[in-house]
Amino acid sequence: MRRIAGKAQVAGLILILLAAASTVASGQTSARVRGWTTDLDSAVAYILAKHPNPFRRTPRAAFMAEAARLRRDLPRLDDAAAALRLARLVALVRDGHTDLHPGRLGGFDRWYPVRFYRFTDGLFVTSIHRDFADLAGARVERIGRLSADSAATLAAAPYSADNQFGLDEGVAFLSSAPALRALGITAASDSLPLDLMLRSGERRRVVLGAVTSRSTIGWDQLGEIFGPPMPSGTSLVTPFGGAPPSAFRQDDSARPLHLRNRNRWHYQILPQQDLAFLQINFFLDTDDAPFEAFVNRAFRAIDSAGVSRLVIDVRYNGGGDGTMAREILHELIRRHRTVNRPGRLFLLVGRKTFSASMMLIDFLLDHTEAVLVGEPAGTALNSFGDPTTVTLPYSGMALSVSTRYLQFSTSDDSSWTTPIQVPAPFSSTDFFQGKDPAIEAILTGGAEPLTTMLLRAGAPVALQEYRRRKGSFASLSWWVPFEHRTMRRLGDSLRLAGRHTEAHAAYQMNAEQSPCEWRSWDSLAEGYIAAGDSIAARAAAARALEILPENWNGDRQRAILKAVREVPGPSPLPPHPPTCQPPRAG
Repeated sequence: MRRIAGKAQVAGLILILLAAASTVASGQTSARVRGWTTDLDSAVAYILAKHPNPFRRTPRAAFMAEAARLRRDLPRLDDAAAALRLARLVALVRDGHTDLHPGRLGGFDRWYPVRFYRFTDGLFVTSIHRDFADLAGARVERIGRLSADSAATLAAAPYSADNQFGLDEGVAFLSSAPALRALGITAASDSLPLDLMLRSGERRRVVLGAVTSRSTIGWDQLGEIFGPPMPSGTSLVTPFGGAPPSAFRQDDSARPLHLRNRNRWHYQILPQQDLAFLQINFFLDTDDAPFEAFVNRAFRAIDSAGVSRLVIDVRYNGGGDGTMAREILHELIRRHRTVNRPGRLFLLVGRKTFSASMMLIDFLLDHTEAVLVGEPAGTALNSFGDPTTVTLPYSGMALSVSTRYLQFSTSDDSSWTTPIQVPAPFSSTDFFQGKDPAIEAILTGGAEPLTTMLLRAGAPVALQEYRRRKGSFASLSWWVPFEHRTMRRLGDSLRLAGRHTEAHAAYQMNAEQSPCEWRSWDSLAEGYIAAGDSIAARAAAARALEILPENWNGDRQRAILKAVREVPGPSPLPPHPPTCQPPRAG
């Protein structure tokens, strides 16, 4: 009996211990949930208190509903998943300056030694561990359980960005071991299966292991060839002859201009191309390398070389001190007879163009003859900035929140992107073969402003080039080949000067590009009258009234209708777009 009692006592003790362990675990879980709940409440409160307009892009109801879902889900989320869900909530503000950085929880110091980048034709490897050097430049077909595109879209959700171009930089999370596991892209937290297509056409499956380094996502600001932070002794290589990313901090004339030197700034003079190239990757002053001195040096070299074209490249400029952009503006204003002329000054813009570099775009659009070439910046002209940062109490995550509304466009401009006159995004073929579509467009005349071309080469050449560009870029919502008012005023000045053919071409381009703008047809009606085509003038005036009957020049349009008898038959104008929305009066 004593033996039986002993067994019963042991069994009872085991049950007590299990119950105690369960109680401890339950207590720990409850404490963890309380901690994340505190962080959630703190983040929401801080955003509401500091941000000028957190619901400009995402409605308050949608934001608060996502916060409620996260609160409900916290008990079943581990630290990595909770951190990413909280980052996803913050990212709903759609403001690149309002973001959440990894903290001490969740294992966010674990990285896969690879950098991915989205080109126009897919997701590619732009740097990778040296043991896999032959995979640099490969196309990514699958990541873990998902297709490359699905994985990239899912990984970008916690990444704060103003628009889709900035969001493309969110593929940086594809290098994060805990992020991939928490998002369900990979099954394990320390191995990354990749299905790749090499540049030779060979398909290959590899598995990368994770390494431990620093818990920061800030490395994504360094550019598409720089990978995540690596521990000492671990290095990455690029598709450019196996060179490590650090090599791109050194000037190398054998590389294309945009990759020649990824230090803060540099300039190159290319006399044979009649071109100067000025690349500014960050607006940052230091005692030993002041920006003002660099700008003075660069423009003296430009003057000395006598080149007539200047390219300023801020495609990799993520910000800094925007007031420094004035140094460039002042030098350009002084050169209104040389490089600051129509068709001679070009500003290259890309998805990484952000924050302080938007001040340079604003300055140059307002005060110079610059043509924007590339792809839209990672933010719009009207956005938010000047963030303040707080550390969340439980996780230690750093939450940054914008405190100011930055207006570089009209007050009613709610667009998501910067307008680009000459689209020139990179395909993988361009990039890996050392071609730069923006520079090629400039060198071949494909970036010449259509207003300049109209004056220089005449109506047939300008119309042909406009329609060529339209055939290539009309599907891009962010393509703006010219400013409507500028082209209209050019047409007016040409008409008053008696150059009716060129004036008509200006009005015609405006009408084709902005068919829902009543002013386009109002101006075209005047162009037709000057050219002696009263029937077409009547049709254009009628179109202006159809779009906005109460427009301020309606009396003139009705007078044209009254003076010219309507002729039966098809309209001499192209069909009216069915999607036109009534614009504002005025």
